[in-house]
Amino acid sequence: SLEIRISDDGKGFIPRSQNPETDKSLGLGLRNIRNRANLIGAQCTIKSQLTCGTEVFIIYPINAETE
Repeated sequence: SLEIRISDDGKGFIPRSQNPETDKSLGLGLRNIRNRANLIGAQCTIKSQLTCGTEVFIIYPINAETE
């Protein structure tokens, strides 16, 4: 699998919901990243905490059919 980790040391945020589809605290950019990852069959996890920044993890499964 291909694993991508993107992080920053920004101000972070507190997610309002455990459901990323309805969580309006995720900005449009983060929602687009999640939606695009889902479109290609990748898993996307976004973690954030106030004063600790945000991390985005994307895992894309690679197998013989996708190579």
